Amino acid sequence: MRTGKTLPALIDATDKLISGEADSWLWIAPLPALGAVHHNALLLSKERQDAIRDKMTLINYDKLSRKGSKYQTEIAEVDWDGITLDEGHKIKNPNSNVARFILGTPKQRYADGLCRRAKFRRFLTGTPVSNSHLENFWSMLSFFNDGYTDYNRWKSFYCIERPIPGTYARQIVGYRCADDLLDEVSAVSNSVRLSDVTNAPDDNPDYVVHVPWSAKRNPEPFAVSTRKVYNEVLESYIDGLDMVMDNPMARMAKLRMIAAGAVTDDDGNYYPLASEKVPYTIDTIENFEGKVVVFHFFTESGSALCRELSKKGISHKTLNGRTPQAEKKTVWRDFQADPECKVFVAQINSGNAGIDLYTADMIIFMEPCLSSTDLEQARKRISDVNAEVAKSFVFMLTEDSIEEEIYAKLCNHESFTDKLFVNLIADQAVAAGKITEVEKDEKLRERRFDL
Repeated sequence: MRTGKTLPALIDATDKLISGEADSWLWIAPLPALGAVHHNALLLSKERQDAIRDKMTLINYDKLSRKGSKYQTEIAEVDWDGITLDEGHKIKNPNSNVARFILGTPKQRYADGLCRRAKFRRFLTGTPVSNSHLENFWSMLSFFNDGYTDYNRWKSFYCIERPIPGTYARQIVGYRCADDLLDEVSAVSNSVRLSDVTNAPDDNPDYVVHVPWSAKRNPEPFAVSTRKVYNEVLESYIDGLDMVMDNPMARMAKLRMIAAGAVTDDDGNYYPLASEKVPYTIDTIENFEGKVVVFHFFTESGSALCRELSKKGISHKTLNGRTPQAEKKTVWRDFQADPECKVFVAQINSGNAGIDLYTADMIIFMEPCLSSTDLEQARKRISDVNAEVAKSFVFMLTEDSIEEEIYAKLCNHESFTDKLFVNLIADQAVAAGKITEVEKDEKLRERRFDL
């Protein structure tokens, strides 16, 4: 993972589109990976960007996971020349709706799969073989090979199964002819490790997910998009709440809250706002096979995430300011000891020090904290001198928001203060032509914040 596989895959696809070898291309990916496609596309030439815009369709797996949905119908109507499965291990379960839509159904001998009509097929995954169950390779091999062996027959050849006592179910307990299987996989794949593309000796470089603003319209009292509410705060006034914010710290707090998906009024009433933060975080968690720690700043952000984890049946533990004192001493140990518990959700001020979470291989920061010291302490929670794989750090940053400015300072080991915020707002006012450089200096000198 984090080896930069998206960019060469885009170059490969646009090569085919520009040359005329392909006239249409379907790119299927999880939500966070779709954001990476957009940002990588900006690094390409205008000709390639035009090919992506005009001839490539991007869609996430969730939209194709409902059998007979309008998205499945629309996608199935096109004979795609090329298909890329980004984070292709999302179809590892051959019985899932999305896998059957792409690969086909056993009754039709898999001939009805979407991929069977595509001349060019690309399968990208950041999940190394050492973290995978070998049975998951069937989906990849079936994706590439028309008329490939039926899954149950394939499994009976490569996998050793035993019945689960007291049930009719069977579980895989081992493998046979594993070398032959890996030779078959090698024939259609190339492997790139992080050590091949980076000099980072310890952990993976940060992975930034640029979370887009939600396109949904918020209910009353706002009746506008979340981004519109955010822009109102930049102007020091929230129309729906009739709230004025002259104090720079109050404005900064509101901007951070809105970027995270909520806002409070002067009386402390809480208003959730349409946001993509939780869906993007959930998608990243589901796309990672190991244990995950999620740090959040605002209490309600963690609560919203936990509700979705519960809906999806993903086992998790929580630690925040509301956690009983006695439980604070044991909850993280429970997470460490329970192999079935996948996620530890912690408010950064509660979980950034004094606890060990080294069984996790990834930290997701739903919102950036203001202190570089707090951030570095939080990173160390999953440190493990005996780890065989590098740890990963993912930052969910709402695009074109204060979160990106905060993260930029954290990367320079600086803390984001109210002084930095005031200077940022002043620079934006100058750029917008609202004040001159001379007026900016005068206002900052006199600590006037009517920018």
